[in-house]
Amino acid sequence: MGRARAPGVAKSCYFCRNRPRQATTHASPPSSAGQLRPLQQLSAALGCAPPSPRSATAMTRIFKLPPLNSPTLEQLHNYFESLVLTALHARGLNLDDDSFVDVACVALNELPAKYIRHDVDMAYFTDPADLAVIHGKVERALDLALGRVLSKRWNSPEQA
Repeated sequence: MGRARAPGVAKSCYFCRNRPRQATTHASPPSSAGQLRPLQQLSAALGCAPPSPRSATAMTRIFKLPPLNSPTLEQLHNYFESLVLTALHARGLNLDDDSFVDVACVALNELPAKYIRHDVDMAYFTDPADLAVIHGKVERALDLALGRVLSKRWNSPEQA
């Protein structure tokens, strides 16, 4: 249980940096059309002091999305992409570029998407038995993809 509070001591609020709650309403003016801004709405609902501009800036910084051209977002990739391409290349098949890419796409569509930031994290935190299962799934997906793509290419009317 929490600590007992002395009588007459106000409860503190996490969002207001532990300033005591106030029974009065906010003195800050509403933004546009008589509506409160989101942080003011939150503090009004909690019955606490209005947020200071500094804490409001910090709160919005937490929830700000990175720009789409951010180097951080460029690090994201599907873990199975490199596994499929490496396994397909290791088979040494004589495929043209279109067939190679088609087989890779079909195989990747058969596998679950597993997006990661660093390959090292996946290698370090994955059990060796799980890695063997993953490699087995990649091989099965490649077998299925090769069967589908090559049968379509073989039976296509363009090559007849």
